[in-house]
Amino acid sequence: MPYQLDLELFNRRIRDAVLWRRYQEGNVEHSAFPRSPVLKPTDQIEWASHIEWVATTQHVFDERGRLLQAVENTLDMPEDRLGNGRLLLFDPDGSLSDGAAQVASHGFFDADNIPGWDTWIFYDTDQSQPYAGSFSTFLVSWIPSSFIELVDRGIDVNPEAAWSGLSMFVRRLPWL
Repeated sequence: MPYQLDLELFNRRIRDAVLWRRYQEGNVEHSAFPRSPVLKPTDQIEWASHIEWVATTQHVFDERGRLLQAVENTLDMPEDRLGNGRLLLFDPDGSLSDGAAQVASHGFFDADNIPGWDTWIFYDTDQSQPYAGSFSTFLVSWIPSSFIELVDRGIDVNPEAAWSGLSMFVRRLPWL
């Protein structure tokens, strides 16, 4: 059975990530993008189970949404729904955790190659893939245009295929 995606939820999370970045650009107090302390996951996730990933990402989504409620009317959404950014697909089970991407991306990725939590928009499993298969679990992040070059550097130095620019996977992910 092909993967089914709640597009309304997916689009709302893209919107929240874009608005969160816009909020941070104008707010020095919350300028630690892409790892704002206020959104920091409460649990370590580098070797987390699927259930732990679900709980951790849901915490980030809920907290970001809660914080945006107070300011979203003051923020303009760009005409381009991605704000000239792009989407990144990360395979949590496919990372070698070698730290190379952290150095090359100036911290956009952490030592375990996980993108900054401010950018997370979706986490799930693809039941049509065998567990522990490539991208059987996946995290989708929104990459602001100002970070694309750093993200590309992080991707280029990695020997594994733990992530992919989502545009390369449109054929494999028909729900986009």
